[in-house]
Amino acid sequence: KKVFTLKFKKSAKIKLHQVFWNFRPRVNLLSLQYQTPSIYHPFSGKLKATYGLSTGISGVHLISKKIFKPKLLFYQFNIGLQEDELSIQTTPIPTISLLAGIAHIKSPNFFWYYGIYFNYNNGLILPAPFFGIQAKLLPNCWLSIVLPVQIRMAFKLSKRFKLDVGASISGFSTAFGYQQSNTIERYAIGGTRLKTGFNLNIKVSNQLKLYVESGVIPFQFTNFRLGEPPFAQPNTELSAYAGFALFYSFKKSLLGSTIDSIILF
Repeated sequence: KKVFTLKFKKSAKIKLHQVFWNFRPRVNLLSLQYQTPSIYHPFSGKLKATYGLSTGISGVHLISKKIFKPKLLFYQFNIGLQEDELSIQTTPIPTISLLAGIAHIKSPNFFWYYGIYFNYNNGLILPAPFFGIQAKLLPNCWLSIVLPVQIRMAFKLSKRFKLDVGASISGFSTAFGYQQSNTIERYAIGGTRLKTGFNLNIKVSNQLKLYVESGVIPFQFTNFRLGEPPFAQPNTELSAYAGFALFYSFKKSLLGSTIDSIILF
């Protein structure tokens, strides 16, 4: 009886309140294809690799204690850097992201949520409201829709492997360095793109996850930013991307996969 009481109290405490720290090393690869191959640009004939590290806090709080219709407040704040081997030698600009929302748990197989997402990346500011649902369609298959920009199917392959397949429309900004003589200038390429692909989620432990992603960018509206680059503005076509990231949190999150799907995909 005492053991049951202790377990119940411990479980109740976890469900009522969670705040934890996370950090995330990340590598991104981008193959940027131009409609006019003869135009010189800094991505000509090679993969562009950027390397990053971010850290932040996440939280989940129970704000409605109804047994059958609980309501949760969730939030995440991250700050980090994502640079290539040249731009890191100049003056890197931190990337900041902030997300906060409310989740309504209707059943173990369905919940909906809404909130606001803010991102600052190389001078590009993106505030965006979001509304989403997550529904279990089959024993090992979930559908996640985040309006206005994302749809995702998640398949649980085993206890350690989960595969996400989806598409999203999002703003982006990627920093890179360009060397002329002995001087390195820092620029950024950014804009809006349609991103399609997959994300393989590998559970190493309850706190450590490895994300491996790859896919194509069917179209994007881009321009070079930060200063006056000495090359023509991009007229891009179908491009490819890949990357991987480690995610470590010091506690297991109740809504970790939901928060990550909004930020990562």
